[in-house]
Amino acid sequence: MTSPMDEAPRRSAAVAPPAGTLAGTVLRALRPRPETALLIFSLLWTLGAKLAVVMRGKPDNLAAEFLEVGLSDVIFFAAIACLFAVVYIASTRTLAARATLLVASVILAWSIMNAAWLIATGVQLQPGVVRVLAYDPMEFWPVVSEHLVSNPLYAVPIVATIIAGAAWFIWRLFRPVRVVTRRQHHARRAAVAAALLLAAALGNWIGGLDGKVAYSGQMLGFSSHWYVFLHTTRIASRGADVVSPTRLLPRVGERTVAMPETPRAV
Repeated sequence: MTSPMDEAPRRSAAVAPPAGTLAGTVLRALRPRPETALLIFSLLWTLGAKLAVVMRGKPDNLAAEFLEVGLSDVIFFAAIACLFAVVYIASTRTLAARATLLVASVILAWSIMNAAWLIATGVQLQPGVVRVLAYDPMEFWPVVSEHLVSNPLYAVPIVATIIAGAAWFIWRLFRPVRVVTRRQHHARRAAVAAALLLAAALGNWIGGLDGKVAYSGQMLGFSSHWYVFLHTTRIASRGADVVSPTRLLPRVGERTVAMPETPRAV
């Protein structure tokens, strides 16, 4: 005769797919880690904001123009996901989980700010703008708030993502998800991310073969995440006191958007 306590584990096992079944294997493979979930939300916000701006222009071929402006972000996020998998191949310690979670949280924060700025101004947020706004952060709010208040369709998800992302980060920072110790598992994830990166890069290259770039592609056809990464590493390598006497040479679609700097006294 079995007791109710003995039946509870059996009912749980009946609901969840057994560990050895194909369904259980697929579900575990598709279930993202905390930092991967943050990357997915970051990508969705970036692509969603770009799609909103592209749709305002009422293009003749929405799908083509969206791919033109979105593939660069897919490349960036696929590269980050691949990098995270490589980190876990090298180390499965809790410290590695916390480090990747921190990086993903920073990317999510930038994605939300960039999405809000993009929806409000039609251009992506770039380091030059952030550097100017850092002297007076309240300059950021008047530009964005009017558009968010008049567009609750964007405002509510942005606020919800900020609250949920902050709570998720704090919870998983103190209670990180255990990292799978089998390196083959992370190698497979790295291979999937690398395949996505190559496919997006190939699509981006094919799309630029004709040399024709739409107006949306000129303004949005680059990843602001990649641009801020290059800017940050360049400043770090040359010293924090360097204030960009030179600039990065932009590729197709890149535009430097910043308030004019005051000339230095000679």
